[in-house]
Amino acid sequence: MISRAVEAEVLRLHHAERWPIGTIARQLMLHHSTVRRVLAQAGVPAAQKTTRPSIADPFIPFILETLKQYPKLCASRLHVMVRERGYRGGSDHFRAIVARFRPRPVPEAYLRLRTLAGEQAQCDWAHFGTITIGKATRPLMAFVMVLSYSRHLFLRFYLNGAMHNFLRGHAYLMAGKVAQAEAQQAADEQKQALLEEATKQFEIAHAHFSLTDAYDERTETLTLWAQACEALGRSQESLHLWRSVYQTQARAKGLGED
Repeated sequence: MISRAVEAEVLRLHHAERWPIGTIARQLMLHHSTVRRVLAQAGVPAAQKTTRPSIADPFIPFILETLKQYPKLCASRLHVMVRERGYRGGSDHFRAIVARFRPRPVPEAYLRLRTLAGEQAQCDWAHFGTITIGKATRPLMAFVMVLSYSRHLFLRFYLNGAMHNFLRGHAYLMAGKVAQAEAQQAADEQKQALLEEATKQFEIAHAHFSLTDAYDERTETLTLWAQACEALGRSQESLHLWRSVYQTQARAKGLGED
């Protein structure tokens, strides 16, 4: 809101001094829309824009017809075409004319997917040629996973692309992690049931990872499996799993037999 005195000054400058709206707005530090509102409330008719004749007017029908047939035709090519037909204007002004008359593409509707943290990930394999290990030549594959929520990128190289076993292993590993995490918040019988479910998922995940060279995933699965067994009081089974963790790490470092 502005004061009555400022409104009076706006009207005085407009009627007595003949100042345009832009000049009044700058000198009184007002927005031009505020000046227009004051003038409109005082009954001052809004100024009508006058369209001056242009040297391009005779060529407008040709421009419209050409753009209708070729809507993606660049302005520079169209400028050459109208110059051959008698147009003498510059290219910069002509570009503005073409932009005003060029047909606008029909907007397409897109559904933007929004996911919760940990809800979705996109993954794929990439081939990086071959690698020589001793006397053997092995394919070098990279597994790439991108989390949809955070866009965090995970990349790891492997010596094969057994995708079905690898992805199934990750699915069961994730299910086991969820059950194990929920067990930490539960109590008594519900905690027991969740830990039992976690061990089942880890066992299935390890079975799939065992068919691949995913030693890191095998180590992680065995570690979580051993921790779940410890929480259930299965000491012998937990000890056996910890031994398997060590053996898997040894194979990964080339210290044991594959």
